[in-house]
This record gives sequence, structure tokens and C-alpha cells, in this order.
Amino acid sequence: MKEIQIINGSIEEAYNVSLQIPEFEPWYPLEKWQKRLSGKSVIVLIAKEKDNPIGFKVGYVVEEHFYSWVGGVLPEYRRRGIARKLAEVQEEQVRKAGVHLIRMKTRNRFGEMLRFALSRDFYIADVEKKGEPQDWRITLYKNV
Repeated sequence: MKEIQIINGSIEEAYNVSLQIPEFEPWYPLEKWQKRLSGKSVIVLIAKEKDNPIGFKVGYVVEEHFYSWVGGVLPEYRRRGIARKLAEVQEEQVRKAGVHLIRMKTRNRFGEMLRFALSRDFYIADVEKKGEPQDWRITLYKNV
């Protein structure tokens, strides 16, 4: 496996990678990302192979927890531990910021994301039954 670097990046960099993730279609415009993240304590991570962005993870502090909002890895780079590396770096930065609880949401239809979260010691805290069962939103938490 080629060397993967995880670096702090910009909202724009993360957004550009997100446009290449097929699960995110249709997606918010960049202006919505900027508005949502404006004025918040944000962590933006970019995974790179050489100089090519291949994954990202974005989250922000909400009251006393960190909300891991969105992330993904380009399909051709999956199953190489990149999402795990992004999550580990995010958790380390969250701990250094003095926050000890991470929250995230996913949907039933994203089984790989749900399995990934559970394998990283997140626990299911709530299920919002909105729409069809595959669209139900699952809220998960993890102590860090």
C-alpha cells in the first residue's frame, strides 16, 4: 500500500472530495457547507496519496460533544484502512481539544458505515423513523 497522509485541510478541499463520493448524490452546494460550519470549532481532515485527495472527514464541536458530520473515501481506495486512519486522527484531535464524546448519524441504507461505527466502539443511542426504513436515521455516540 502506498503511503497515505492525513492532513488538516480546508472546507473547500473536503467538499471537492465529497463530490466524487457516489453515495452523496445529490449533495449540498459548497455555500451550505460554509454556512453550516461558520463560527464553529471545526476539524477538517484530508486523506492524500501522494498529492491526490482520496478521502476526508469533517466535524465540529456542538455544546459538550463533537459532531462527526460527514466523511468518505473514494470508492477505488476503500478497504485499505483509510477511513479508520481518518477516524483515529479525528478522535485524537477531539481529545486534544478537551472533548470526550463524539456523536454521528447514519442511515439504515449505509450498512457499511453503520458496521464501521460499531466496530469503532460507537453505540446506538437513537433511531429517527423518518420515511422508509432504509432512510431511518441512526444516532451513535462514542466516548474518547
